[in-house]
Amino acid sequence: MRRPTATRLGATQVALVAVLLAALVGALVGGLVGASRAVSSTATTLLALQPDSSVSSDADASLDPSVDVSDAFLQTELVYLNSDRFVSSVEDTVGDDVDVEATRVNQSNVVQVSATADSPEVALAASEAAASSYVDQRTQAASDRLDTQAAAVQDQLDIVLQQIASATDGAVLPPDSSQSTALQGRYENLLTLSSSIALARQASDQGATVLQPAVLAEPDGVSPTALGVVLGALLGALVGAGGALVWRQRSTTLRGESDLVGVERVLAPRAPATGADLLLPAGAGATSALARAAQRQSAQLLAGRDDAPVVVAFVGATEGAGTSVVAVHHAAAMARRAPVLLVCAGDAAPDAGPAPAGRLPGVDRHARGLLDLGVAGREPLTAQDVMAVVQASEVDGLLVVTAGTRPGRVGDLEHLVGRGLVAALRGTGHDVVVDAPSLDRSGAGPRLADAADVTALVVGVGASSRDDVQVGVRALTRDGVAPAVLLDEPITGRRHRSPGRPAPAAAEPAGGARPAPRADRGGAGGLRGDLGLAPGDAEVSEGSAGPQDRGQDPRHERTGSGGRR
Repeated sequence: MRRPTATRLGATQVALVAVLLAALVGALVGGLVGASRAVSSTATTLLALQPDSSVSSDADASLDPSVDVSDAFLQTELVYLNSDRFVSSVEDTVGDDVDVEATRVNQSNVVQVSATADSPEVALAASEAAASSYVDQRTQAASDRLDTQAAAVQDQLDIVLQQIASATDGAVLPPDSSQSTALQGRYENLLTLSSSIALARQASDQGATVLQPAVLAEPDGVSPTALGVVLGALLGALVGAGGALVWRQRSTTLRGESDLVGVERVLAPRAPATGADLLLPAGAGATSALARAAQRQSAQLLAGRDDAPVVVAFVGATEGAGTSVVAVHHAAAMARRAPVLLVCAGDAAPDAGPAPAGRLPGVDRHARGLLDLGVAGREPLTAQDVMAVVQASEVDGLLVVTAGTRPGRVGDLEHLVGRGLVAALRGTGHDVVVDAPSLDRSGAGPRLADAADVTALVVGVGASSRDDVQVGVRALTRDGVAPAVLLDEPITGRRHRSPGRPAPAAAEPAGGARPAPRADRGGAGGLRGDLGLAPGDAEVSEGSAGPQDRGQDPRHERTGSGGRR
């Protein structure tokens, strides 16, 4: 019975879960922060203000009916209501710190008194205390003023009564009717004034009246807790999305040999990053770590082959994998046993930068090259066409074909491959190393690899992903044989770095003759001897084919690298 297998979450599902979890945590934290903030409450009371009723002190006048509410009166009252003295009296009443603000409602005689405190209870109490305190003060002030005026009028009434009694008595002076009439009239006016004051005294509490008792004002906007939840969720989602992107990049980006588990043939060791010593001339010795790694990798890549010329294609899984640098060092390593023709096909792709081979001593990257072979022609290319654009570098045994003088266009390299470029290169009689364009740049890479004898897929640490490796292996696999995989540590900007010019090697033969193919092709053993490698260095990783598995005629067989003779 087949055991059920656990379903693994894909990268998209993991990213979604990360975003949701981060949003949930952010909302929780935001809600807690919002709830911890002190929230103030505001209560408001509406008061109707008008000047107090005034009574003239003149006994011949009566109650002044004018109740005109002037702006000066309201501004005076607002100044008092907003004064520190009034606010302090309210705070003393409620026993807590409050903010009191009085404002006029539009152009009316209504004033809104607002009290703000840390709790709704204190705000309501402060608003009620402010209203009642102001009303009581206005009523008490009006009552005291009218009581004083009433007492003065009463004194005048007493005096007038005495004068009337004296005028009508005749004990001192004879009675005077005209004086008695005048005093009687004054007495009546004083009585009227006293009545007016009494009426005003009864209306002394009308100067300030409460139109609306204290009520809590609705908070403006969203509550801090809800706002914290929303902002926390958004921020958490953004952080989660960023973390998911970083995780996806780090989890899928190639970091080392452990990420190549399951790949059939991986060349060892990893090609390390180096400085400006891209290539050393023959005779100086391959002393850099990258040159030594290239020698060991070449021994594994060509293990079991005879001395027949071989075409090796290096194809990058992605742009920036370091394919050009790897191709240059492998060509230099192979040139120690026989002349090698290095073809900078990757530079023929559109918008490609100059390859390191164009900076080798003795190589002019502005000279005629691949793109000058006639990309519009249809006749097959010949070895003579290729040799016409070959340059001899100052590195012993290394010939170079640059991209040429024409700018590369889409389809140019594929057209040259269709005209038999690889067959023409093989016809030169030299070993050929093709620096092919990466799989994501041009479709010519797989076609070059298909026509080559040996193919190596170059993957860059930090530049390629595990998916790129799988795609590249599938694209370059032919007849069930996968390509060799070469792990490289690319240097950013290496294609634009100019190495120091070493001392020139031995001069070329007179007449500019090309180096002839060497006769000492000793197969895999000879290659190991030339490179100074131990026999074990030529071994390949697990899953590769050995020499005994290749058939009787290596010229017409497919090698373990996936190329075709």
